[in-house]
Amino acid sequence: MKTHSVHVAVGLFMTIGIALATAVIIWLGASSILDRGTVFVTYFDESVQGLSVDSPVKYRGVPVGRVSAIRIAPDGRLIAVELTISKEHIHNMEAQRENMVATLSNVGITGAMFVELNTRPPHEPDLSPKLSFTPPLPLVASRPSDIKKLFQEIDTITKQIQSVDFAGISRQTLGVLQTMDGTLKAARIGDIANETLALVADVRHALSREKLTRLTDDVSHAARAMRGAAEAAQAQVAELGALTRDLRALVAANRPHVDTGLAAMAESAQTLSAILDHTQGTITGVGAGARQGTERLLTTLESLERTAANLELLSAHLKDQPSLLFFSAPPQPLRATEEP
Repeated sequence: MKTHSVHVAVGLFMTIGIALATAVIIWLGASSILDRGTVFVTYFDESVQGLSVDSPVKYRGVPVGRVSAIRIAPDGRLIAVELTISKEHIHNMEAQRENMVATLSNVGITGAMFVELNTRPPHEPDLSPKLSFTPPLPLVASRPSDIKKLFQEIDTITKQIQSVDFAGISRQTLGVLQTMDGTLKAARIGDIANETLALVADVRHALSREKLTRLTDDVSHAARAMRGAAEAAQAQVAELGALTRDLRALVAANRPHVDTGLAAMAESAQTLSAILDHTQGTITGVGAGARQGTERLLTTLESLERTAANLELLSAHLKDQPSLLFFSAPPQPLRATEEP
């Protein structure tokens, strides 16, 4: 009886365990189906070795989904990778999908890979491969991984190095060296150096201490002589300036006398002209009174004689003593002549 009870208890326990395990499996499967999320696709133009289904998808290190499928693209060149993003992150992914890029990244040193999502900077160009077909799912742009960029740069550097004409450069360098050697030989560098040393020795001998001292003294004497000549010239210029100022003052002070003398000479000339005119009138009217005209003529001739004498005397004085023109007293005013 006890044995039968034990078997019943064991069978009941096993039945309940199997039922619970079945329920857990069904619940997990249903939750994975219900929480499938949104699927996107991206294309890589490189090897995806180390990436597998269920590999994580991270956005800046934060898990946001998993890789749901990996296959060859319709063009037979690219690799299509489907990304399933969980529901809790789908809103942010949809908002930033236009600026989102996917990159293959390594998990440490194990060789396993995952898909890294990140936003593309505004200045960065679009490095995703060009598609010749229409994607069946929403597209996420991609860019080469760091390893591919490294190998591309190495390949570019290798090609540039291979394109360099090292043989031509070596020939040109050898030609330049040969030309330099010939030029140095033709220039007689050793002879020039010896001549330079000899010239320096001659200059050093010529410029001994005593000669330098004597040359310095001569230069000092010449400088003092030039300074004295400059001071003397400056004094003479000052004296010339003072003389010029005195001459200007003298001319300005005697200008009235000069003007008066010139005015007197002009008045005498006018008087002489009037007398000549009057004499001509007298001669034409000689028939009116010969005696009276003769007396007037004599008077006129005497006046002319006195005037001529005065002019001759004035001319002689000015010729003998020109300074009288500036320093003599002004002449007396002329008396008015009576009409005949």
